[in-house]
Amino acid sequence: MGLSYFATEEAAEAAVASMPVGMTYGDHFGFPKRIKEIVGTGGLDPAAMLSYMFGSGDHDAVHFVCYEALAEAGVISKKDYTTLPSVLDWLGDDHVAWMRNTFGENWSAVAQFEFCLNHFPDSSLASLSAKLFLSQFVTNDDFTAGYVTKEIEAISGGTEAAAFLAANTRIKAGEAGARASRDRRLQNLELLMQEIEQLSGAVGLISEERIIEQALEKSVEKQLDFPKSRKTHADYGTALRSEEPFKSRYEAVFRKNA
Repeated sequence: MGLSYFATEEAAEAAVASMPVGMTYGDHFGFPKRIKEIVGTGGLDPAAMLSYMFGSGDHDAVHFVCYEALAEAGVISKKDYTTLPSVLDWLGDDHVAWMRNTFGENWSAVAQFEFCLNHFPDSSLASLSAKLFLSQFVTNDDFTAGYVTKEIEAISGGTEAAAFLAANTRIKAGEAGARASRDRRLQNLELLMQEIEQLSGAVGLISEERIIEQALEKSVEKQLDFPKSRKTHADYGTALRSEEPFKSRYEAVFRKNA
């Protein structure tokens, strides 16, 4: 199976006429054929052959829609479709390491699915896209993949109204995800600031950097989903020193060092 391109409509019609239905081209088969002839006797799994020939096309056709939805939702890069650093930061280094070890080369599909599960509605295009990739590349669940494919097609490829709804769903999902991320960041900063304030008595006895390190350690212990990556910790430190309402509280703690 493949694609051919022609400069004119006449050339395309001539090519179609030269290949009547059922003809065999080279070592390949044409249609219609008996299932037995399609499956053959080459030792391949008959069910797998049928799945490959007739089951995967619909899934592949919606992949570009899925990539676009995940990119617009801020889950993957628009440039190369890799998982964005912000998603990896949310997961944390330890959790990413666990995913790599548990799911192997397709771990990123699990990472994207977990992020969507926690940030977007189950019916959003981003969540459905992540679920499709999970079904295809990790769980190998053809039934679920087929079902989700039809949902995605109904949302993104149906009537103009459905397409408009899909666009709004993506926008709202992105806005909800961004809002949830901002709220979670503020909560994390508040927890970290409280831990720093509780260590204020150590100011002057140990370095500012060590106080921050201890506060981060206590924050991680208290809140299981508190980010663990060094990059996020560094970003949090910068935020506390430069963003209100934390800046003034931070300076109040370390005024002894001023």
